[in-house]
Amino acid sequence: IVEQADRLGAWLRELLAYTRPGDGESQALALGPLVGSCLQEFAREIERRRVKARADLADGLPPVQADALCVGQVLRSVVANALEAVPDGGRITVSAQADAARGQLLLQVRDNGSGIARAERQRVGQPFFTTKAHGMGVGLALARRVLERQGGRLHIASEPGRGTVVSISL
Repeated sequence: IVEQADRLGAWLRELLAYTRPGDGESQALALGPLVGSCLQEFAREIERRRVKARADLADGLPPVQADALCVGQVLRSVVANALEAVPDGGRITVSAQADAARGQLLLQVRDNGSGIARAERQRVGQPFFTTKAHGMGVGLALARRVLERQGGRLHIASEPGRGTVVSISL
């Protein structure tokens, strides 16, 4: 109970930090440790549900200039959505690669969950739109807003029955 209360408290602090206007502390951010930490936070649920979650990061990834708190929360939100979407025994892969031509890093979270129907896909990321019974519809909307403030973008590709790929460019 204490662990979950602490987790919820941290999430609320981060949520408040997102919604405040202004710039966070931008710094050189290595994605490898951030991805590892994120997957570790979900380790208990991943193990309980026998989900195969792995990081597939290209060698020699350069750091990105971003706010670690914001990018971390975006990644946690996307991984949490993927974990909810996959069946027990499903797969989640977090990958990253540099796009030197654009001067960006592309971080992707891929799952083999149920996917998103075309009509819903057009609304995903809009504030207060959700397909979850108990969802609030703010996770991806906040993620998009935070990434745009950081100079990044979020894109969702999905096919019903084939899973979803969330791409984050930084």
